[in-house]
Amino acid sequence: FNGDYVKERGFWRWLLGTKNSNNNLDSCSYFMEPNSFVSMMDHFKAKGTPLKLCLAHFGGGNQMKDRNSNDAPFGAARRNWFLQVKDMLLKYDTLYTDISYALHDQDIFPTIFDELNHPSYGDRIMFGTDFFLTEREQEENKTYSNFKTAAKARTLPNFDHINAWDQAASKSVAKFLKSDFYDPAS
Repeated sequence: FNGDYVKERGFWRWLLGTKNSNNNLDSCSYFMEPNSFVSMMDHFKAKGTPLKLCLAHFGGGNQMKDRNSNDAPFGAARRNWFLQVKDMLLKYDTLYTDISYALHDQDIFPTIFDELNHPSYGDRIMFGTDFFLTEREQEENKTYSNFKTAAKARTLPNFDHINAWDQAASKSVAKFLKSDFYDPAS
């Protein structure tokens, strides 16, 4: 992971949970934070063998909603995870993300649709579910059908007016799965 984290005063005590009793969320964040993957992506890119990777949840629904807030999330970069993923998508053309789990919250649909239409990385955002975890928020069937209905109604001008559902649930997934060893089109 990024060497800047280790330079932070008290990092190891904090990481091991010996600094205080509320370290678990921060400790986990050091390994889940999108910025933690930058050095790995750079390493493989420099070797000439770019790594294909999917960062889960596009940073998270709460991060999408709070993207204009000054409140720093947990983690070393103290920067909104949704914005971190967006910056990384611009930097690494082999990086993907998914929009699972937070889809129970229809307030984030407009943001997701705007991102699916982004000309530089919209075709690297995939539909996914976190079934059975999503059941804590809303029945999976309802989450799926609400998103699918809204996504089918939204077209993406930057991608030949394909609907957002076909982009996220089919084309982006097929692009992610394609490799020297597997071609979803064949």
